[in-house]
Amino acid sequence: GTLSTYCLHSVLVGEHLFQDGSTISLHTVLDLDLHVQREPMHHDDDDVKSVRSASHPEGLMLSTEGGARVTSSTEAARLRSPNTNTSTALALPYTSHLGDVYVSIKTTLAHHESRLSLLLHTWLKTLEPHQVHIVTDSDGDNITKKALEAGYSVIVADCPSTHKREALCCKSGVEYDLFYNATADSRSQHRYSWYCHFDDDMYVNTPALEETLGQYNPTSERLYLGRYSLHTESQLSNRKLENFPNHKGSSFLFATGAAYCISRALMMEIEPYVRGENMVKNGDIFGYPDDMVVGAVIGAILGYELTNVPLFISHLNSLTTIKSSQLKHLITASYGEIHIKDKPVVKNLLNIPNAVFTVEEDPTRFLSYHCLLYP
Repeated sequence: GTLSTYCLHSVLVGEHLFQDGSTISLHTVLDLDLHVQREPMHHDDDDVKSVRSASHPEGLMLSTEGGARVTSSTEAARLRSPNTNTSTALALPYTSHLGDVYVSIKTTLAHHESRLSLLLHTWLKTLEPHQVHIVTDSDGDNITKKALEAGYSVIVADCPSTHKREALCCKSGVEYDLFYNATADSRSQHRYSWYCHFDDDMYVNTPALEETLGQYNPTSERLYLGRYSLHTESQLSNRKLENFPNHKGSSFLFATGAAYCISRALMMEIEPYVRGENMVKNGDIFGYPDDMVVGAVIGAILGYELTNVPLFISHLNSLTTIKSSQLKHLITASYGEIHIKDKPVVKNLLNIPNAVFTVEEDPTRFLSYHCLLYP
């Protein structure tokens, strides 16, 4: 294939993209020193199976050995879990627009060149600068300088630069605090109706995100959208629940921490639990990392349910088996490795038809995917 004008502008122009030690090395090893809840996939079977929602076993899947299909992101958004605490009807005429979305990205200095730079050259360019908020632990490098020059917010959190639970909760608390500051500022022209968090190794297909969010009313519905991280509910002990005398339940499901969105109406309710130091405090009470804290607060403490949207794809899913016809429907994608018992490690990557770049040039496939979506 050939690079379109858009792809040339978005990915290449003005950057020494292919030189080691410059903006990004396309020979970066696929590092997976990720979230404590995000281990590589392990399978006892010889074949890698697709991952589907336990609550919708007949429903939306993303890979193919049994003839599974993927629906549009609009249909995915309608596949809600029953929830008596939220409205289940589409609340028209409200329409979410991409510009209504507050995008928060959590990263670290060690990933600026290998991950953050990729985002700057691809999907972040599809957003308005005011929407993008990057929380990291250092801003003294060329990558964060470029982010600032592009108009994005780069915030250095006073948190440890590790992937331990305490550090994750600390940075996440900063992420939430920044959202509440932005929405409380009466001088701001932007009244965000969605908070969406993405890890720094995620590609976001923003048209698919907008289509999905557009099916809901974020100002009146308490919505927590993401893909099930576990297929079984987690349980809070009575000892932990003693800290929350008005809790609605004790069990909850939580979204994979790599990608999820929360409506403005629900963000207002969870503020006392997740903002700033309260995220760290509740992480200590629960003994959970940040993504599970969010799920516990929303599900067990406040009594709202996770709306499962299987098109939020991460490296925990089988990327290699996603058909080319499905690629434009994904909301997010990632990359990684698949570990199969007694088998060699296999790269877990999107298969991009007529890819602009080779796997050696583009080991994450983000550049090729970006050019596929914007031909």
